[in-house]
Amino acid sequence: MTEPARCPVCLGGRTTLVLDLGEVPVNSCVQIDDRAAALAFPRGRLELAACADCGHLFNAAFAPERVEYSARYEETQSHSPTFRAFHAALAADLVERHRLRGRRVLEIGCGKGEFLGLLIDAGVGACLGFDPGFDPARAPRADGRVEVRRAFYGPEQAGLAADFFVCKMTLEHVHAPRALLDTLRRACAGRAGTGLFFLVPDAGRIVAEGAFEDVYYEHCGYFTRASLAGLFTRAGFTVTGLDSLYGGQYLGLHACPAGAGVVATPAPAPLDVAAFADRLRERVAGWRGRVADWTAAGQSWAVWGGGSKAVAFLGALGRLATPVAVVDINPRRQGAWLPGLGLPVVAPAALTRMPPAHVVVMNALYREEVAATLAGLGLAPALHAP
Repeated sequence: MTEPARCPVCLGGRTTLVLDLGEVPVNSCVQIDDRAAALAFPRGRLELAACADCGHLFNAAFAPERVEYSARYEETQSHSPTFRAFHAALAADLVERHRLRGRRVLEIGCGKGEFLGLLIDAGVGACLGFDPGFDPARAPRADGRVEVRRAFYGPEQAGLAADFFVCKMTLEHVHAPRALLDTLRRACAGRAGTGLFFLVPDAGRIVAEGAFEDVYYEHCGYFTRASLAGLFTRAGFTVTGLDSLYGGQYLGLHACPAGAGVVATPAPAPLDVAAFADRLRERVAGWRGRVADWTAAGQSWAVWGGGSKAVAFLGALGRLATPVAVVDINPRRQGAWLPGLGLPVVAPAALTRMPPAHVVVMNALYREEVAATLAGLGLAPALHAP
């Protein structure tokens, strides 16, 4: 970043480069079916900048045209019992909190449509979703109450009627988030009682923990409590709730169009990111040291989770990233190769042929279910989490 980049949230110019991670794979969830293609996968620069005005973090070198969202994109977490329970509870909470029984919900970035099905189960009348990576063969229902269009949601859809808008784990992929919020503001115009719910990774946790496994190319924006609330208030919405969810990993924002006499919720104070780069480098160095010790002791190790976190984690370790296996419980990931790394993803049962001494669980929230699966295979490796 040769000069300060303009913040995509507040549009201010008081930004500084925080961390330069160099070239990284431009996708981490695309399914690749051979090692050579995985090793040759395109890369892009990741230059993380911070805005002094609103607290937002973003990739100042991001090129949206380089990221692929297609049927090859495998983002679902629904094979995890832990995540399924969270997902179902979230759908039920939204229906009760926003009185959505019998109403129409539109989801932006609906993936394979799983959450739309959960909303219907919880009492929503009808759902419409948008996602270019949707696979019709994996539609959640066949009763006509869920429609998914294989396209991005944009200004041309602002006239579609909906009582409520949902956007989960998608805003962080959007290069121009203010433009999306402006479209939603127009979509809400003249519709009394319309509300919104957005779910994003919590950048506050990433910064506090130096969570390098949660920094990758598709995520061009890293929302703090301040930058998320500020984005909505600047776009003409009232923030009615800002919750910490999923063990502190996510932020859930509830909002409605701001009206006459309504005072927007003040944004929390911007996040101090001054020590973020040092904290991240310390954690990378710590993990490199740990893996080196395992290798020196002749102890093999495996990674549990074949998605974005694994690509970022193993990429940061560099030449030391030689696990005996990368495991994922999602059958659609098994047999694929990790972008940029050329490592195959295998089913849990494969570990019985090469029992590891250590397993690194890419999401600590899954430690108990991973331990149970390993025990069922007759394995008891030491479990670790970034």
